[in-house]
Amino acid sequence: MVTPAARRNIVNHLKEEFQFSERRACTIVGLRIPVKAASRTDVMAATVPL
Repeated sequence: MVTPAARRNIVNHLKEEFQFSERRACTIVGLRIPVKAASRTDVMAATVPL
């Protein structure tokens, strides 16, 4: 069994060495496609009234 940390390392290697997209590298390794959270500034900008 491969740990999640090891899978992330493999994904990073595929992205750097073979220029795979994060989505493609995750699919190859068998990880769910990561969803990146919006940054706090994006959330704050969306909640400030105009």
